[in-house]
Amino acid sequence: MRIDDSSRRPEEPTPASTVESPAPAEPEPTPAEARFGKCRWSVREDGPEYCSNPEVLPYAGKGGFSPGAWCLDCALFKPRRKAPKRRRVDDDYPY
Repeated sequence: MRIDDSSRRPEEPTPASTVESPAPAEPEPTPAEARFGKCRWSVREDGPEYCSNPEVLPYAGKGGFSPGAWCLDCALFKPRRKAPKRRRVDDDYPY
């Protein structure tokens, strides 16, 4: 025998099912990508990233550059320079 449950309310979703899972985190950069990010020759403009070293650019180009192919054992690697400290304008004491 079947029970008539047409007057019964449909089940409401539980709070656990309505909560969306958090957005996936960015993947960890590979060692080559990490090294490329620290290199003085890396350029991040409007388009894709590329190496601006004059010896690499003619071969790799700007659109098809892959840090994994070039940066891991690159002999042209130079760390980015830190910006020099600026003197405060309101500091009148001559050092």
